[in-house]
Amino acid sequence: MLTTPKEYADSLDEAGKSWLTEFLQYMDEAHGDIPPIMFRQRPMFKVGQSYVLFSVAKTYFTVHTLNFDLIETLHDTLPRASFGKGCVKVKFSDDAAKPILKALIDEIVRLNQLECPPEVDVVPDLPYEEALVKAFSGSKDIWLPLYEALRDAARERLPAWVEYFPAVGLRWKHESTFADIGATKTALRVEFYLDAAHPECRPIKTVQTSKNRVAHTVELTDADGIGALLDWIAASYELTKK
Repeated sequence: MLTTPKEYADSLDEAGKSWLTEFLQYMDEAHGDIPPIMFRQRPMFKVGQSYVLFSVAKTYFTVHTLNFDLIETLHDTLPRASFGKGCVKVKFSDDAAKPILKALIDEIVRLNQLECPPEVDVVPDLPYEEALVKAFSGSKDIWLPLYEALRDAARERLPAWVEYFPAVGLRWKHESTFADIGATKTALRVEFYLDAAHPECRPIKTVQTSKNRVAHTVELTDADGIGALLDWIAASYELTKK
């Protein structure tokens, strides 16, 4: 009887263990507020009325969910995958599918996770300022003043929203997430959602997360770019309220 995700991972061959370990680590880093449970000896993450569940077979990795409509949107972006009702199966050789599956997971969480009430400013037990410093710890601390400038400008421009602190980075939410913010050694990174690909916002990455939604990731390195970035964030704010 497998009772933990690690026991399940350790029971697999090298390729399967590598895929599962990467996705378990991604869940911990990106959605660390959602604890794993074991369901039929497979790791599952319950999100509202849905879930993300991982399973591994001899040659492929599978993501399961109750969000059947999201699975249907992946047929064009994952032409090498196999599909079932509520699941997508990807061969171990298809490394290009990994960011698409991770974007799928993010969208499942975004659509189903219970949101914090508007009057709540921060989810963790830490006071707000400590949580903010933690989000920009280490070499990322140089980007905290730029984040604060972006945050203050957004407060002035956008209607009510809250800051939420997952295991890594920050999220901006109203009824749902409309921006994810993190930092690297070289830039402040902001992800937002638009109804189609917009190369004019100069994204470093775009991912089609559903039929009418594309996640854009851009890098901000100075305050001069805040105004233009807020135009895109405002569009994401409106899109994600629909």
